[in-house]
Amino acid sequence: MAARTENSVHVNAPFELVWDITNDVPGWPRLFSEYAEAEVLEQKADYVKFRLTMHPDEQGRVWSWVSERELDRAARTVVARRVETGPFEYMNIRWTYEPSADGGTVMRWVQEFQMKPGAPVDDAGMRDRINSNSTIQLALIKSTIEGAAAAKSLRGYVLPGVGDTEVDLSTRVGRPLVVIVGNRITQKAGHDLVDALRTDPVTAEVPIIQVAHLQGVPRSLHKVAERDIAGGRAKQVERAVRLRTEAGLVATGEDEAIGLALDWQGILGGHYGFGARDKAPLTIVTDPYLCVLTVIRTDDALPGIRAALDAIAVKEAVS
Repeated sequence: MAARTENSVHVNAPFELVWDITNDVPGWPRLFSEYAEAEVLEQKADYVKFRLTMHPDEQGRVWSWVSERELDRAARTVVARRVETGPFEYMNIRWTYEPSADGGTVMRWVQEFQMKPGAPVDDAGMRDRINSNSTIQLALIKSTIEGAAAAKSLRGYVLPGVGDTEVDLSTRVGRPLVVIVGNRITQKAGHDLVDALRTDPVTAEVPIIQVAHLQGVPRSLHKVAERDIAGGRAKQVERAVRLRTEAGLVATGEDEAIGLALDWQGILGGHYGFGARDKAPLTIVTDPYLCVLTVIRTDDALPGIRAALDAIAVKEAVS
């Protein structure tokens, strides 16, 4: 006989943030207390297959299984099922997200399942376990996301790129990010910092966005400035490949790892009090959800960046 559970929680955060954090499968060990590891096996735009591994139970046993999820962001719905069913005949899951009038989001989990004959627990027993654990996990998720929502965030910043492109920082979720805002005075210091970041073992794989603070540049000089900055960035990428090779690091993906935005309006820098006459770059470090961890206003930003990234690693290890 099939069983069904339904549990929900109100999260005081916008749908976009709730969706991004709860559907970041590799980040689930940070979000759920029960998972030790979440390994993505296959991923497409709206589909992910992954292996979940739990923390050892009281007897020291480690449980692991493969599941798959289909995501429909427009419908605010995720459907999932266990591929490796274990003690279940089947396990089907549906997550829905409903924006609330107060600007928050109601997240609802519905699970439908049936236990196999001879399973260590029957349908009713598993229903009780799922209901009990869902209450715990939803409370943890609520706390984590509301904490992220309260922090300053780089979400929503869309800056011009080179040519007709644009750099939407909201698309950079999933990994920590280092944003370096610089002007003409701080150009060399900014380039030196990028070199240091790409060759330091702690920061070598962290994506970087360089933001050229161009407020006040006459429109007649925009094309010249864009050409010069784009040329400097190309040399930066070439240098990163060489330096990483010399340091014994894999020199691949540099073109994607070192991004460039042209902030003609001075929007991002202005938000943090950075201007055309500042003599040191402005460095912003975010967590995987673009929540700002630290803001550094010195040429020697590497120690502060390392400390922020180390704090993320410690938090993940504790979780």
